[in-house]
Amino acid sequence: MEPMSSRAQGLDIHWKGHAFQFAKAKAPQYEASAGLRLLLIFVVLEGVIGPRLWLFPWLGIPSPPAWLRIPVLLVSALLLVRFGAGLRFSEIGLCPWREWSRTERSYFVQVVLIANTIFWVLFADRLRMILSEPHLVKRVCEVFVPYFLWGFYQETMYRVYRHTELVRRCAV
Repeated sequence: MEPMSSRAQGLDIHWKGHAFQFAKAKAPQYEASAGLRLLLIFVVLEGVIGPRLWLFPWLGIPSPPAWLRIPVLLVSALLLVRFGAGLRFSEIGLCPWREWSRTERSYFVQVVLIANTIFWVLFADRLRMILSEPHLVKRVCEVFVPYFLWGFYQETMYRVYRHTELVRRCAV
């Protein structure tokens, strides 16, 4: 079998991510008690408080608006990883960009570009209407930013809290 040319290897880096052929990650190495705290925090944030804060109306308190509620939930989730579970972000898979592999970096950039292109194509009519509004900045701050952060909150809850702990428990 012939060795792959450097050009083919370069292209290989850009396609591996789409086939989910990333370097195998090590199972988390933190203590079982920290994992239990992660799951407890997950249950409290997602089950008791709830992402839509159903507890507030139940107690007769009006729910805060999404532009406030979602960032508070995201910041709470991130702070609770560090101070509630006592873990560093690197212990749960949140690594700085400089530690990402070339395949991970390439895949991230490609997905951002592809997803944004598809978004603009699918929602072109709506976006033209929104962009013509007189209070565009206010609209972006009230709608786009909270729901953009909502995606980060969901990833934090399900990938960081739940998935990381389940991987640690099931790793052989």
